[in-house]
Amino acid sequence: MEQLRNHSYDVVLLDLGMEGLAGFDVLLALKKDVRFREIPVIVLTGNESDEALARSFGYGADDFVLKPFRSNELGMRAYRLLHPLPSR
Repeated sequence: MEQLRNHSYDVVLLDLGMEGLAGFDVLLALKKDVRFREIPVIVLTGNESDEALARSFGYGADDFVLKPFRSNELGMRAYRLLHPLPSR
């Protein structure tokens, strides 16, 4: 959170398994804060449960990626969030 306050980011890659932090708490804090709520968040996790998926999207995640992941896939997902298709 300190890094977000001190720097500008286009997308956040949020690992739910961060040491010393609760990933869902960080996600909630991001989406509740007017300064950060519009920044797309991609959740990264090794937790394959339906609960982790539902909580992530329920708390405002823009995408959900299971670990291990392919780096090119992660890059494409970030690109899609930053360059959405035009509306028809």
